[in-house]
Amino acid sequence: MPTAKSKPTIEEVLHHWGARAMPFCEGAVAERVVAQMRALDFDTVEIDAAGNAVGVIEGSAAGPTVLYDAHMDTVDVVLDPASLSGTLGYDPVGALADDGVLEHGLDRALSVLPDMVAWTAANAPDVGALNVSSIPYSFAGATAVQELSPLAGHPALERVDAFLTGVLTTLPADHLVFVVSDHGNIEDTRGGHTRNPALGLIAGPDAAERAGGVETLMDVTPAVLGWLGVGT
Repeated sequence: MPTAKSKPTIEEVLHHWGARAMPFCEGAVAERVVAQMRALDFDTVEIDAAGNAVGVIEGSAAGPTVLYDAHMDTVDVVLDPASLSGTLGYDPVGALADDGVLEHGLDRALSVLPDMVAWTAANAPDVGALNVSSIPYSFAGATAVQELSPLAGHPALERVDAFLTGVLTTLPADHLVFVVSDHGNIEDTRGGHTRNPALGLIAGPDAAERAGGVETLMDVTPAVLGWLGVGT
């Protein structure tokens, strides 16, 4: 019977063993798992008749029984990464704002981003590694500037925000303001321009209707000429 001092921590119990096995061929993984369980001083360890690696840690006081269950097989997705598109949806700061905690800390969560970006750029160019939604920041009480720049502080954005606030609050009813960013990189200022969606703002008469006709940069010039009645 192991002593209380030798009991494994939750982090040790949930440690990833790193072995790979196709479904129904998990025997080697099971052996590796039970060996690790024994090294961590589990009270009982076995591979049952179905091939499951089972370990038990007896509690030292009254309380609920906790069961942790996970599959041991590796399910490989046979796809050409270059054919993929979309986003991995990775936003650790948003998760922190939403849940209030990150299991391994923010620094560690952010440290994997360069590798994720490098891999997707080299192997799956139509997949975005980082996907930032303003929703969790808004629910957490962030300002508009903080929603736009969740990964770093941007004093320049604060100046732009203050400028636009002054313009919009004093805008005459018959004046139209159209602000367009010609490229992305507000989401990651460490690199150059990106192809991510960029800022577009229309305020003034019929703003909602005008905005409906502007989806990309290619729509900007025709929209402005149309509003001015040029070439119509």
